[in-house]
Amino acid sequence: QPEGGWPAWNDQGRPVKWLSSKYIAFNLETTSPFTMRVLCQFPSGGNNCGLKNSQNDSVGVGAFVWLPQGVTDVAGAPVRDKFLNVSWYDKFKVSGYVSGRGMLRFKMPLKEMAKMKTGTMYSGTVTVVWDSDI
Repeated sequence: QPEGGWPAWNDQGRPVKWLSSKYIAFNLETTSPFTMRVLCQFPSGGNNCGLKNSQNDSVGVGAFVWLPQGVTDVAGAPVRDKFLNVSWYDKFKVSGYVSGRGMLRFKMPLKEMAKMKTGTMYSGTVTVVWDSDI
């Protein structure tokens, strides 16, 4: 869906900056630092995963994560809508026992949307891997 939802785009004619999936909620329980990595069925050649249509046209999509309180990035900042780069493992620290809800979503920027062909369906698999440092 576009930023602000379909009604904002349809009714108000607001320009679309990106398309986004709904947030996908998950529960996280940990006492140890961990890494996250993104694996792509169709690598896009950049820092995103690719989605393809039946003509093999490809567009890029990025994975973004929110993590519960008590989890920070390596610089100590809370993790809020952090882009997960497919080129490396993102490392996270925890402050003791953490139990909470996190969220994952996927976004496609305007430059990728412009490549999409009308009347075709784009698909692909994006896998997010959590790996505990024990």
